[in-house]
Amino acid sequence: MRKYTHRPVISVLGTTLLSTSPILAYYGPSFLPDAPAFFMILMMGASLLKAGQKQSRGWLVVAGIFAAWAMMLKISMAIVPLAFVISWAIGHWQQKWSAFSLWYSRWPLAVAVAVFCAVLGCRWWIAQYNTLHHAYYFFADIRPIWRYDWPAIREILRGVCFLGLPAYASAGLYLAISGSLWFWLKHLKSAAFFWKKSIFFITLGSLAYILLWFRMLREHDYYVICLMVLPAMLLLAGIRLALLQHAEKTILSALAFCSLLGWSHSCFILDKRLQEAFYPLSTRNLPPSAFLSAAQLSNAGIPDTARFLCPEDPSPNIALLALQRHGWSAYNFGDRITADTLQKYSAQYGLSHLALRDTMVYGALYREFFPFQALETNGWHVYRRCWPVVGRSSFVVLQIVITPSKSSPIAYSVTSPDSRSFPVLQK
Repeated sequence: MRKYTHRPVISVLGTTLLSTSPILAYYGPSFLPDAPAFFMILMMGASLLKAGQKQSRGWLVVAGIFAAWAMMLKISMAIVPLAFVISWAIGHWQQKWSAFSLWYSRWPLAVAVAVFCAVLGCRWWIAQYNTLHHAYYFFADIRPIWRYDWPAIREILRGVCFLGLPAYASAGLYLAISGSLWFWLKHLKSAAFFWKKSIFFITLGSLAYILLWFRMLREHDYYVICLMVLPAMLLLAGIRLALLQHAEKTILSALAFCSLLGWSHSCFILDKRLQEAFYPLSTRNLPPSAFLSAAQLSNAGIPDTARFLCPEDPSPNIALLALQRHGWSAYNFGDRITADTLQKYSAQYGLSHLALRDTMVYGALYREFFPFQALETNGWHVYRRCWPVVGRSSFVVLQIVITPSKSSPIAYSVTSPDSRSFPVLQK
C-alpha cells in the first residue's frame, strides 16, 4: 500500500484496517491455505506495482512467483491473476501501453504463460497424488446455484447474511469499503485504465465464483477469503482518490476511527469463536485437550499401525488428526452406518479401533465389531477388535485346536492379557 499511496502512516492504518477482517485473523495462523494464499496475492500486487514503477523484469518475475504460489495453494486465487492478464491483454490490443514500457513488451505474456503452466502441472500432480492415496474427498467439481431449489438457496443466503457477513469483514472495514466504493464510482471515468479493467474483471470473477461454488458458502466462511481481494483493491483505490481531494489529517482520522471500530468488532467475533473452540458445547467439537500425544496411545498398547473408526467426526479428518492415526471418519454417513457398511469399510481400511466422544453412541452394532475397551482419556472412549500383544506393535490371532477324549465332557477357556476369561469349547 505504501508503494501506491506514498504515505507511510496511511499505509500502516490501511493495512491494519484490512487485517481486522475476522476470517483473516482467525484463519491466518491455522493450517488452512486460504489466508496464506490471499496474502501471496497481495504480495503479487505489490510486486507488480514495483515492476511498473521501476520498469523491472525482475520484479515482474517475482510477481509471477507469488501468483503461482498462491494458485498452487488455492486454485480459487486465480481470479486476480486472470483479471490482471485479461486487463493487460486488452490494454495491449487497444495500444494503451507506451512503446518503451515494460507492459508493451512480451515479458508479461511470457511470465503469465509460465505461471499458468506451473499451476496446471501442480494441479495434475495433486490429482495423481490424491488418486494414489484414495483421497476422494478433495473434490474439484463445482456446486452451482442452479442445482438447488429456492428453499435451499434461501437457506444458504440466510446463513451468509446472518452468520457469514459479520465474519467476512469488520464493521470498520465495511464502513471504509463503502466510502472507497463511493469515491471509486464518483471518479470512475477518470480512473486509470488498468485499475478500471482489473476491478471490473475481478468483480465478474467473484460473481462467477459465488454462482459456481454457491453451496460451499454454506459449509465454511473461509471459502470467501479468495474474494477479499476485491475489498482490498477498492480500499486501496479509495484511499488514493480520497488523498487527491481531502487533507491527509482527515484521511488519517477516518482510517484511525475505522480501524478502532474494526478492531473492536473483530475482537468480539473472535472471542465468541475461540470460546466455542476451547469450550465446545457439543462433544463433536474437539477442545485442545482432545489432541493426544503419541505416548498416550502407545502406552495403552495402541500401535502406530492401528486404524481408527471415528463415526462422530463432522469433518473429514479432525478426529484422526487428534488421535494421530489413520482410519475412516465415516464422514457424511452420520447415523446411517449399517452392519454391511461397517463390514465393508472394516475390510477396506483394516479398522482395528473405534474412537467415540459420547458413550451413548456405543450401541449394539459397535459392540459387535469392537467389543473390548482399550483406552479412556481426555474425553475419548476407544474400543478395539482384538487383544493387543503387550509391548509389541502388532496383533495376534489365537487358533486353538482341541481334541477331547471320548470320556467325560471337557470345558476349555482362554484368559486374555487383561485377565478376562472366555469359554472356547465345551463338549
